[in-house]
Amino acid sequence: MQNPYTYRPIARMSELRSVCNVDQETLNYIFKNLSKYYRTKKEEKFGEDGTQRRDSQGKLLFRTLTPSKGRIKFIQGCLNAHFQKVKFPESVHGSIKGKDYISNALAHVGNNSFFCTDLKDFFPGITCDKVFKALRKLRYPAHVASLITKLTTYENKLPQGAPTSSIISNIVMWEVDKELIEYCNRNKLVYTRYIDDITISAKHKVAQAHIDYAINVLAKSGFKISRAKTYLKHGSAEITGCMARKRGISATKKLWKKLQDPKRSNSSKKGVQVAIDRIRKTNAISLQRPHKKSGASSS
Repeated sequence: MQNPYTYRPIARMSELRSVCNVDQETLNYIFKNLSKYYRTKKEEKFGEDGTQRRDSQGKLLFRTLTPSKGRIKFIQGCLNAHFQKVKFPESVHGSIKGKDYISNALAHVGNNSFFCTDLKDFFPGITCDKVFKALRKLRYPAHVASLITKLTTYENKLPQGAPTSSIISNIVMWEVDKELIEYCNRNKLVYTRYIDDITISAKHKVAQAHIDYAINVLAKSGFKISRAKTYLKHGSAEITGCMARKRGISATKKLWKKLQDPKRSNSSKKGVQVAIDRIRKTNAISLQRPHKKSGASSS
């Protein structure tokens, strides 16, 4: 893999401590007491209609979050800023400065066929071993890569809710993104990834062969798709919280329902209105300039 790092990787432990603004004694204490620096909380999973999802037995579904806290959260914030120096492909939109779920959807404007999928158990599926190997490919020395892995993983996985998890996942996904980008470029498709949401679109039909290829690439890297969140749409599609159409993007019906929900607090509605306004503004700006496809120059 070509090194995408725009500055030289951290080469020494002293340099890593400087980046994280931490001394060795504090690090030693953190590693001996990792459980003190994480908390677990459950978050409801909601469906398209806004109601909480249930499994096949009728049980309510929850997402388990493990956000960091205290000193390690501060250290992870420093590492997150450090990893922003990595020049990721244009097709990657999650946890990248200047990009978000809106830019991800905007990349597919002008197309007519959309394949959308979600990677199942994405963060829990990224193990310490995957993180370490990905850092080594970025030319981090083994001892530095090992320490960064310890600082950004918990219980042998990326903790969902930690400041570094999304950016580390981008590093781990580098080879997968690269292979899918190259394939999509050859087949006149547009590929984007926003954290665990993958979209492939085209002016023509996204063929089953294209879908099978993408699923196989993900599978050989240890990632599975969520069948419940996988679909092929034509004409328009919901992509990372926005409706993507040939002529632009707009807010989803789900967002409008949230705004009109009498049970929702005013502060919550204000946040929804901000999201709708951002989508409108971004779309208006994009219509004023030639649109550039993400899949076309993301090597």
